[in-house]
Amino acid sequence: MTPGNAARAGHTSQPKVIRAAHFSAKIFLGTEVDAEAFVTKLRVELPSAVRAGQKERPQ
Repeated sequence: MTPGNAARAGHTSQPKVIRAAHFSAKIFLGTEVDAEAFVTKLRVELPSAVRAGQKERPQ
């Protein structure tokens, strides 16, 4: 598949970079509540990007 065909099929040629640090305003996750909030945000973002037809590259 050529890059043009991939774009028309809903796929990008470059993966979407998911930066985990962007899902927390804190430098450290010091409590269980902090950790759960962080993981919950990732659980929402990761599947939504896949459903949108994007490849993801977590960092």
